Amino acid sequence: MEECRGGSYAAATVTLRGGKAVLEMASGRYKKCPTQSGYNAEYTDTTVERIELGDDPEILNFIKSIKNEGDFVALLEAVLQAAAR
Repeated sequence: MEECRGGSYAAATVTLRGGKAVLEMASGRYKKCPTQSGYNAEYTDTTVERIELGDDPEILNFIKSIKNEGDFVALLEAVLQAAAR
């Protein structure tokens, strides 16, 4: 049977809560081990950052229109650029 693997990961999600958008970014370590039915993975978040994007209709409409990874990356880049200012 294959051995366990591990390493670093990074993830980002956008959610709509109560009419407001929130971007959450996390990074940490993972350990993925084979089981008889597939894999079991354990994730340990070492950094979690939440950015309130607000309730601007333009932002909410853009988030609702996300259809693919490229759309999401464009949103992520725009938020990070705005935060860096």
